[in-house]
Amino acid sequence: MQDVYNIIEERKDIYLEWLRKLCMQPSVAAQDRGMSETAAMVEQMLKDIGADVKQIPTAGYPVVYGEISGKSNRTLSF
Repeated sequence: MQDVYNIIEERKDIYLEWLRKLCMQPSVAAQDRGMSETAAMVEQMLKDIGADVKQIPTAGYPVVYGEISGKSNRTLSF
């Protein structure tokens, strides 16, 4: 687990920048404001780290799905 903590610490500046950008992007579902723009931002962020990404249309707002294959047979989903 220490390896994970080390990677997080090494990359914390970029992670904080991503969080800052997402927090600055207006996205209010109840007002139908900025949802597609935010989905596009998340899609691009995932592409930038090498994920295979697609937006899945729904009756409401799209779901952004990204997958990064690794060496483990474990799955992390959020």
